[in-house]
This record gives sequence, structure tokens and C-alpha cells, in this order.
Amino acid sequence: MKTLTEIVALEGDGSLESVTWLESATRERTTVPVRHVFLMTGADPNTAWRHACVSLDDKGFVKTGQDLSPADLAASNWPLERPPLLFETSLPGVFAIGDVRAGSVKRVAAAVGEGSVCIQLVHKVLAEWASRVANASRIDSRRCPQERPPSPHRGRRKSRRRSEARADRGRSSYARLAAQSD
Repeated sequence: MKTLTEIVALEGDGSLESVTWLESATRERTTVPVRHVFLMTGADPNTAWRHACVSLDDKGFVKTGQDLSPADLAASNWPLERPPLLFETSLPGVFAIGDVRAGSVKRVAAAVGEGSVCIQLVHKVLAEWASRVANASRIDSRRCPQERPPSPHRGRRKSRRRSEARADRGRSSYARLAAQSD
């Protein structure tokens, strides 16, 4: 196993025969005969652009769930009464899985498993938010009663009644005229 190296060339005729890597510290290239390669990716999280949004560990991986300390939650102004869910970051409703997550196994199969669990957590958060919105609507309507929107039938009923009253008056006038002419 070679750590702190970068593979820069794979060579062979029909199958892998040699690998060339670059040593990170010395920048020296080494070519060796190799028939199989196991490559571990994701060791560099590439999350510098996220530091202002979510809490990161000292290596730059995203902290989630129980890995978030009370200090992390205080620094991020965690607004909820509940603690973050398993893969939830310091930003409520934002989840991190796979290689980017602090403490992850750094394997594709593990990331797939984390993703399937995360889907259930997303559903839980969405249900929680829907409940909060529904409760907020009920609370707001009690605190600030809004004018009821006009019923689409409200105006029609009055005008229909007026029309019917006019028609009756017209009939009675006609009936009077008819009675007078007889």
C-alpha cells in the first residue's frame, strides 16, 4: 500500500501491467509493475467552500449528527429544540453522506447505505416542517384574525334576490295593468 501518493499513469497492453505514482512530499515519480489497483478516493473532502455554511472537522470533513458538539451547534445558531439527526449537518434539513462526511467509512457501498437511510431522515424533516407550518398558521390566525375572503356566492345571492324581487314587482305591475284593462 502506498499512501500520500497520486497515480499519474496506468500502463499495459490489454490489461494493467504497471503504475506510475507521484510522491506528495518529494514530487518523485515511481513506476512499478502492478496487475491490480485498489484506489481510495474521497480522502480530500474538497469542502472549503462550505465552511461558512456547515460545521467541519479539523480535516475539512462535514460534521453530522452526534459528531456535532454543543459548541458547533451554538456557533451555527441551531434553531431547533431537537438535536441534529444522524446525517444532518449543523444547518437544519441539510444532510451529508459518503466521503464528505466526517467519520464515514469512505467506501461506495457505505455511501449508498447512508443515502438510503438519509432518504428516511429527509422525509422525517419534511413532515416536521409541514407540521410546524400548519401549527404556525393556526397560531397566526388566532393572533391576527384575517378578514374572511369573500364567498363567491355571497354577492350572487344578493343580486339574485334583488333580480327576483324586481321581477315580482314587474309581474305584479303587469298583473295590475292586465286587471285594469279587463
